Amino acid sequence: MEEKTIQRIKKLQALAERGVGGEKETAAKMLQRLLEKNGISTLEELEKDEAEYFLFSYKGKHEIKLLKQCMYKVLGYSDHTKYYRTRGTRQKIGIYCTKAQRIEIELEFEFYRNVFYEELPSFMDAFIQAQGIGTQKARQTMRRRRRENQILKGLIRAAVAVAICIAGLILFFVFIWWQAQQAERTTDEEAAALMQRQQAEPLVIETPEPATEGSIRVYDYDGCCIYAYYGEIKINSDGRDGKQIDIECAGYLEGYQQHGVHESEVRE
Repeated sequence: MEEKTIQRIKKLQALAERGVGGEKETAAKMLQRLLEKNGISTLEELEKDEAEYFLFSYKGKHEIKLLKQCMYKVLGYSDHTKYYRTRGTRQKIGIYCTKAQRIEIELEFEFYRNVFYEELPSFMDAFIQAQGIGTQKARQTMRRRRRENQILKGLIRAAVAVAICIAGLILFFVFIWWQAQQAERTTDEEAAALMQRQQAEPLVIETPEPATEGSIRVYDYDGCCIYAYYGEIKINSDGRDGKQIDIECAGYLEGYQQHGVHESEVRE
């Protein structure tokens, strides 16, 4: 802890010596004030481990509580860490520590005291609104801030959800790509064998031998069969080429009757 304090003071000294403009002046004033306040003429005095009794000033019950916490932070909390009140002094407490520790306590106390008083108005506003004793305008302002905070939280949640979805999609596509990279590459022989296995069986069309025998029946306009033939039939022209149909028959008659006589009459 003392080494930390020494380093902080050395930084102030470096800024006081090599700083620029207002930074240099501010660092020099802070360093001079710290050294004079603690009765230190050289930085070597900070390296002494001798504990001395020092008094620390405060104002009000809030500052004394804050001061004690700073002491515990620098010295550590234990049964040996005790502070004292000196008779004849008001709003001061004393403690045994080294000069370096004293400076550390003062620096911590000054910092947190300033932060406390900066945040105090916000604490007060929050307390007033929580107790419902604020003005209507103040309550409206607080409600507006709460709505804005809720909207902001909702937007943050939505952004997080979208980011998670996008990350999930990216991981999914990366996984698909990785699987494709890990797949074994097939050789030409394996590809040919796979194609052969997947190839469909050849279509076999059986064409029967054309028939050359058959029967021919001739009907009149009344639907009466007047001529029936069975035997070899040769079709020289089927009329598809625009020529007259030409059919040759070589066989025997199955039946014959005169034109105009119905088939039922022949059977009788």
